[in-house]
Amino acid sequence: MDCLANIIGLSVTGCDCVELNPSDESLSGLYLDDTTEGRLPLSATIFDCSDQDAVTFLNRLVPDAVSELNNLLYMEFENQLVRKYKDYNFKLPRKLSYSSQLSATSGYYFACYKPKVIRGNNMTIKTVSIKGHTGNIKLIDEFDDILFDDVISAWSEITLPMDRTYFIVYQSSTRPNDIKYKCGSCSSSEQYENFMTAGGGIIDDLANLEFTTSEYSYGVQIDAHLDCDPLAPLCDIDYLNNGWGRVYAYAVLNIARKNLAAWLVSSGQITNYITTNGEELPILIELYNKNIQDRVKFLPAAYNLTDCYQCGYISKGQILI
Repeated sequence: MDCLANIIGLSVTGCDCVELNPSDESLSGLYLDDTTEGRLPLSATIFDCSDQDAVTFLNRLVPDAVSELNNLLYMEFENQLVRKYKDYNFKLPRKLSYSSQLSATSGYYFACYKPKVIRGNNMTIKTVSIKGHTGNIKLIDEFDDILFDDVISAWSEITLPMDRTYFIVYQSSTRPNDIKYKCGSCSSSEQYENFMTAGGGIIDDLANLEFTTSEYSYGVQIDAHLDCDPLAPLCDIDYLNNGWGRVYAYAVLNIARKNLAAWLVSSGQITNYITTNGEELPILIELYNKNIQDRVKFLPAAYNLTDCYQCGYISKGQILI
């Protein structure tokens, strides 16, 4: 997650090995070498800035810590909580069957998808098919942002947060087939309706694009995947003031420090810090791992950011800041 690249800062005072910009200020107010428990003095531990491995390692330290924490949390969510929404693969409509063509004028044909309010819900559209059409299509959201604009064969998998309405739009000299979202032999309720409402229509001008209820897909079929991501809101959290966010940031800090300490132990390099404090590194790593484990267990228990899991509640006990 690029938005969390500076959830913690590398150094309060600066680091010669990595160019720090004002925009790199810590989102949480936490730094690798601040005065919180387990501090590692960055300037004393890095031995040679001409060592490209050291520079590369420092640049990856925080992003890799975020990725490591997220992987731990995904597993812990499954251990502690019960999924409310399971992953769902589907084609919409199920089949490209039709009996005739819709009456149409020249203009834009479109299918549209209006999500229900499910915090954390995402839809990945793997492919788009339009019977008889191989030309240009557009993917547009309700805020008029164009997310795709190319020939249909150039489509590649796109993951969309289901917090807005989406439109797949195309122009064709051929009238669209009367393909229905629900086939005659299908049940009255389709599983996709638990997540969104589908529609479609014809417009003369893209400025008039809006969700329109329809039983027809106007020739469009998507092959898609719906899933609920409990960590989807991470980019929107205030890591200075939100309690859950503060605990998350402190977990990232401990993972980054743990990985730096482990790297120093395995590097074989000799610095003043390693000479005088090297025996403390295994003790620090043990401390970091304990802090990480405590917070990984706490974060799902205190979770209430999306609707992906049931039994979200505030855990009583020690405040883990």
